[in-house]
Amino acid sequence: MVAALTALWLAMVAVLGPRSINEKKVSEWATHAEVLGLEFDTKNKTVSMPTAKILKAQGRVDTMADRKDVSRHELECLLGSLGHVSTCLRSARPFFQRLHLACKQSLQLDLQWFRTILERGDWGGLPTTLFWGYPEPDVHLYMDASDQGLAVLDPARQRYIQLQFSNSERLDIATSPDSKGFTINVRELFCVGLAAAVWGAGWLPIEPCSATHIRAWSDNASAVAWGRSHQSDNTLAQELIRALGLSEATSRFRISTRHLPGAINIAASHSSSPGHLTSVQDLLAKLQAHALAGSSNKKYATTWKQWCHWCSSTGASPWLKGDRSIDSNQLIALALYYWQRPDGTRCNTASTILSKLGHISWYHRRVRGYAVGLHEGHKLAMQGMSRLSPTPKRKRPVSVIPLHRLRSNCGFRLAHNRVLGGEAAVVGFFFLLRRSEYLADHGRSMPYAIQRQDVSFWTREGSTALSVEKAYIVQVKFRGSKTDQRGVGMTRSLDRSTSQ
Repeated sequence: MVAALTALWLAMVAVLGPRSINEKKVSEWATHAEVLGLEFDTKNKTVSMPTAKILKAQGRVDTMADRKDVSRHELECLLGSLGHVSTCLRSARPFFQRLHLACKQSLQLDLQWFRTILERGDWGGLPTTLFWGYPEPDVHLYMDASDQGLAVLDPARQRYIQLQFSNSERLDIATSPDSKGFTINVRELFCVGLAAAVWGAGWLPIEPCSATHIRAWSDNASAVAWGRSHQSDNTLAQELIRALGLSEATSRFRISTRHLPGAINIAASHSSSPGHLTSVQDLLAKLQAHALAGSSNKKYATTWKQWCHWCSSTGASPWLKGDRSIDSNQLIALALYYWQRPDGTRCNTASTILSKLGHISWYHRRVRGYAVGLHEGHKLAMQGMSRLSPTPKRKRPVSVIPLHRLRSNCGFRLAHNRVLGGEAAVVGFFFLLRRSEYLADHGRSMPYAIQRQDVSFWTREGSTALSVEKAYIVQVKFRGSKTDQRGVGMTRSLDRSTSQ
C-alpha cells in the first residue's frame, strides 16, 4: 500500500510539479472508508449504506407518501435517494418501476413498499460479489407452469410445491389471453415468487456477511428476463416482483433466473400437468434410482443392509442427522468394527471401509437430501488404517508364454478346446478383455458380452472383407463393460500383424 501511494505521488510530481500534492486533502490507506455515499469494508469485502442515508431516504418516503402533489425538485431528491438505495440493495429495484411517472395511487403503493424495505431490509453488510455477478448457486430449483397448475422442484432436499388452479383461475386464463392478464409468463414467474414465500425463511445464510444464492430454472424466456431485470410491463408480474424483492430483502438471499429448454425440464413439466400431480415423488425416486449404475446397485444394497443390521444391534438409528460432529462418531464406530472384530481378526481393508461409508452417504443423499461423512479427526484415523492395511496382491499380467502352454495342452479336435484355446484366448489377450466381456462368468453371461454380430473384418481400403486373405483390420464393438456405467459403448480396431 505504501509503495503504491509513493509511486502515485512521484508520478503526480513528475507531471504536475512539486506543488501538485496537498497532504491535507490526501487520506491515508484504510480498510474501512466511505466513498460515493456507501461504506466499503475491504477486509470483510462488504458494502453497507450509512444509517444517516437510510433515515434520510425513509423521511423522504414518509413525506412523499402523504402528498397529493409534488414539486419537481422534491421528486428529483426522492428519486436520487431511492436510486441510491436500489444501488446498494437490489431487492429495492422492483419498487422503483413506476416512480418516474405522474404521482398516482400506484406510485404511492410503491412508496409503501419502499418504506417496508427501509424498515425491514437487511443492511448489515452486503457481499461485494453480488455487485458484479453471482457466486456458485447454493440451491437449484426447477419449475414449470401450465393452464392447469404449477410445480416447483427442489431435488437436493427432496421437496416440491404443487398447485392446481381453481375453476375461477382457469376461467381467467381461458377468457383473458391478453398480455396484461394471467398469462403463461406470469404463471411461470409466480413459481419463483411462491418458492420464495414458502421456502425463503429456510434460506438464511449460515455465515455472516454472506447471502444464499438460489438458481431458478425455467423454460419460459420472458419469466427469466423479468426475474433477472426485476421489471415488467404486466401489472400482475409487477406485484410478483415486489413480493419477491421483499422476500430477498428480509431473508437475505438472492434469486437468479436462468433458461432451461423444455425438453430438458421434464420433471417440472410433468408435475405441472393434472395427470401427473400425484406422481412427482415417484418420478423423483425413478430419476434418483438411475443415478447409480445397475452393476453397483447390488453392492450398495448389501452395504445398506449391513449398516441397518449393525445399527439395530447397537440400538442406533440408521438415519444420521447430517451434522458431521455427531454422525462421525457412529460412522467411525462402524469402521472400527469392520477393521478389527472383538476377537482380534481383521475383516476389511481401509479402502473397502471407505467404499462402504460412501454407500451409506449415497443412501442419505437419495432419501434425506444430505450427505454424511467423517470429520477431520476421524479422517486421520482412516489414513492410519490405510497405512496399516496390507498392500494389495496384484495379479501378474498374461504373457505369451502361458498362452503357448495353454495351446500346447489343448486337444484341438474338440470344438470347445478350439474356441477356448484358439479364438477366445487370443481375442482376450490382444483386445485386453475382461472375462465377463467375452466369456461366461460363473455360468452367467453378461448382456454386454461380445456376440458374433459385434465382430467385423475390413480390407486395407476400408471395405468389408469377404475372405481371410483380404482381411486386414478386425473391429470389435463393445456394447458395454464392467466400467461403462452409462452404457455408451465403444469400438476397438486391430490391424493385421506383419509377423508370421
